[in-house]
Amino acid sequence: GLLAERGYASAQQLEGIRDGRGDREGGSGDDAGGPDFDYLLNMSVASFTEERVRDMLRNVEELRKGLEVVRGKSAEDMWKEDLAVLEDHLVK
Repeated sequence: GLLAERGYASAQQLEGIRDGRGDREGGSGDDAGGPDFDYLLNMSVASFTEERVRDMLRNVEELRKGLEVVRGKSAEDMWKEDLAVLEDHLVK
């Protein structure tokens, strides 16, 4: 379909990403056998405001920065940070 051709993720693909599978390969699709794009088609026109778009773009930028921070850390660094947080909670 047109939405898939333009690179929009189906609901099944988004669920896979959200659930940590990280794949953009979707599940079985809707009852007709195709991908489910109802989440896009059912969005309120009122949600397409400039303010909402700016908020989303800001959110994307924050997530990108967070991703770069994580990519810049080794597994050992992350482990040590987690242990420090755990120790703080145990001491309190």
